Amino acid sequence: MAVLSALAALAILAIALTAAARRRAADAALRATDQDRVDAIRRARRELKAANRENPIQTHMTVNAVIEASPDGAIGKSYLVYPGVQGISGDGTHNGHVGGYQDVYVKTDKGWRFKRRIHVFPPDIPGSYVFPE
Repeated sequence: MAVLSALAALAILAIALTAAARRRAADAALRATDQDRVDAIRRARRELKAANRENPIQTHMTVNAVIEASPDGAIGKSYLVYPGVQGISGDGTHNGHVGGYQDVYVKTDKGWRFKRRIHVFPPDIPGSYVFPE
């Protein structure tokens, strides 16, 4: 199976949003003014700068997405990492690598969609889960 390019992987994930989620995001974007966006960015910066042991902030990232063609569409896996902010974890139970996602994508008339998604927890790794038929 050929590995799809990172750009194709991002396109599949972007398209996988449901129509309702896209509408909500578009509605929110239309309601938000430029000043609202600037204010939100400033608030986020202040919160990140204020992170400390007494005021932790939990962040997370999905990294190393690999999407491969399959007979039914595509399959994918990615890793979930909670790096914390300024070296401080916001939650002791979610620190560092906490598994990842294993996905099955299907192409529909409306584009690529998630058919299945599961969060795989350590010690298992994404790609190791076998979806039931």
